[in-house]
Amino acid sequence: MARPKSTSTNTNTTKKTTTTAKKTETKKVVEKKDDVIEEVKEENIDNEKETLKKQNEELVDIIKQMKEEINNLKTAQPNIIVQQNGNSDLTRTVKVTSLMNNTLVLTTMPNGKGNAFTFEKYGDTLNIKFTEIQSVLQSHSNMFEDGLVVLENEKDYEDLGIGYLYGKVLSKKEMDEVLLLEEDEDIDIILEMSDTLLDSTLRKISENISNGVNYNYNRIKVLQDETDLKMYINLAE
Repeated sequence: MARPKSTSTNTNTTKKTTTTAKKTETKKVVEKKDDVIEEVKEENIDNEKETLKKQNEELVDIIKQMKEEINNLKTAQPNIIVQQNGNSDLTRTVKVTSLMNNTLVLTTMPNGKGNAFTFEKYGDTLNIKFTEIQSVLQSHSNMFEDGLVVLENEKDYEDLGIGYLYGKVLSKKEMDEVLLLEEDEDIDIILEMSDTLLDSTLRKISENISNGVNYNYNRIKVLQDETDLKMYINLAE
């Protein structure tokens, strides 16, 4: 009887095939997982990019708002530009007159520092170097804008970069006329003054009354009704 052929070779071949198939399947699974991980990474990167993009846009908006606020602050205050006119400014002087009825001090630096120029009373005039009045203007621009101190001529205003004030604030001559109260419009001018200049003007009028200056009664009555003039008159007596 013929001996049956051995099946071990076929079995081994089958095992090898099965093992190879499993390895191939495992490899595909691993590759698939790797692909999924790579997709997740790319998605995370895209999300991070989108988040950064939004943050950058928000930052740009914040910076834009800050710039607008800074510009608004700049326009809220007069921009005084001091003009330079060469070597002639080094020797040039400017006549500065106080319209305050009390001692007024101007300094070339803020907070009372630098060179000081003292006006003892109403109408005092000082010749100040153009270069120093430039520094004074930077430190005390409000005193010029409110008409507490005035310059002699239009050219001085223009060269100092405050030409817009010429004709807007009272000159010494105009203030002298207002203090006489000879016209009804003088009352309107006084009532439109800044608080500081108004207070000084009322004190000056009360002193004039105390010194025997005769005023129109009706105009004085209006000022007493509209301002603190009556109080200053009582203090002067």
